[in-house]
Amino acid sequence: MQLVCVSRGEQERGKLFAQTLARKLAFECLGQEELAELAIQDGIAVGKLETAAVKKRHLTERQVLEKEHYLAFITRVLCERVLENNLVFHGRAGHLAVPGLTHVFRIRTKIETETHIEEVMSRLSLDRPKAKEYVERVDEDISRWVRTMYNISGDPWAGYDLAVNLDRVDVGGATTALCGFAQLPEFMATPASAKVLENLLLAARVRIALARDDRTWAASFSVRAEAGHVTVSYLPRDMAVGIRAPDVVTKVSGVEDLACTVASSNILWVQERFQARGPTFDAVVKAATHWHSAVELMKLTPAPTGSSSSDATGRDAGAEVTQSPPLFTVRQVDGGIEDDTERSTGPIGEDDDLRGMFGELNVRGIAASASRLPDDMRRIRAAVDRSIPYSLVVIDDVFLDHGHSARVRKTRELLGRLGEVIRAPVVSAEDLHQMVRTSWSDYARMIALAAIVAVVFLLVFSHQKEVLDFFSPTTAAAKIMAVLVLLLAVPVFAVMYGTLTGTVLRLFHVE
Repeated sequence: MQLVCVSRGEQERGKLFAQTLARKLAFECLGQEELAELAIQDGIAVGKLETAAVKKRHLTERQVLEKEHYLAFITRVLCERVLENNLVFHGRAGHLAVPGLTHVFRIRTKIETETHIEEVMSRLSLDRPKAKEYVERVDEDISRWVRTMYNISGDPWAGYDLAVNLDRVDVGGATTALCGFAQLPEFMATPASAKVLENLLLAARVRIALARDDRTWAASFSVRAEAGHVTVSYLPRDMAVGIRAPDVVTKVSGVEDLACTVASSNILWVQERFQARGPTFDAVVKAATHWHSAVELMKLTPAPTGSSSSDATGRDAGAEVTQSPPLFTVRQVDGGIEDDTERSTGPIGEDDDLRGMFGELNVRGIAASASRLPDDMRRIRAAVDRSIPYSLVVIDDVFLDHGHSARVRKTRELLGRLGEVIRAPVVSAEDLHQMVRTSWSDYARMIALAAIVAVVFLLVFSHQKEVLDFFSPTTAAAKIMAVLVLLLAVPVFAVMYGTLTGTVLRLFHVE
């Protein structure tokens, strides 16, 4: 049950390397191209999906659903092959399709750019400028495909156990040497890794069953499996479809127990100019993932001309202003994935940042809607839909055109006003970072508090007689001392113990 994943891009030499390695190890060999053909036979529109993934625009909701189906199919095929036999898979970052599987041998092959250009010139009969352009575009497309499909970015060489420069070593010599690497204990299957494979396979089969059924294919599901116990979760926007999931899942072989959950709340994110990358984006996505919430975007915009935002204490305009419809929403889907044509999803220009952010959240399956929020405090009540159960409101980078003092004052005013209207915790981006981030200082504080709490418990329980005598005084002075110790020591200890338990629970994402 060994798995070797060779990430070789479109390099012919990398493909030869993987095939030679599989032959020498006596492993089955499976390539990206063969996997795509199997997916097409399974009814997945791989060509359209891959074209959409490498384009410089966000996937539509239909394409997101097709992506989930495709990723589940990849996981299913890899798990089935590995459980039956040892496997060498070569293509694009195959190890990302089996998260949690620790014994995967991850190899990245590389050739120099000039060598790659010469190979393309020979293989495709292109001149050097066109071959160079082809190589650059292919490399860029692969990076974008991996980023779009698996929602990752960063160092392309991160996450691999070994990098092989095929310009420096011959394919035969490299594969001979790596046969020894593949036999290291770190890459050998264990009973624990077999359980991980079985769980991944069952979850993938359930997700594929949901994608194939006419009753449930139109919803985005998150599926986890553990020893036959399956948990299926979906967002409130998919409630009408999600309630049919048990009828589909219970028919999948291997499902012993099923729990279907739905996110019961949204996170409202208010900002004046949205950026699809940055610490606030990462914190919001992390919080939404942990709490299985959808994210609703609101872009703070100046009030209409002629209205005054300075009189925040005046008459509430909620009775006079009609709530504006969302600019973008996750649409109900009614068939296939969309054609590869540009489609307008809203006003062009001023809301491009909002549209981009909505697309990033939609790819991750956590987008709810996007709308505008007037900066007139009197109009906020009408702009917010109070029927939506918000669990958190995040405010970041608002009133950017104001001076520092005015910006601070108006931000605090907005925090208070939204808190009154929504009745949910309203925090700044910095507060959210503290909620979802655990730094080294948090670990140090946790260790120090744990040591203090342990010492206090040890002293109290090892000197129970002395403690009881101290708190059972007979003289007036002793009684006063006992009361003072209780008034001072108990609250201090309670704060330390509460801080310790809160930090520990946060490590396990229990908020």
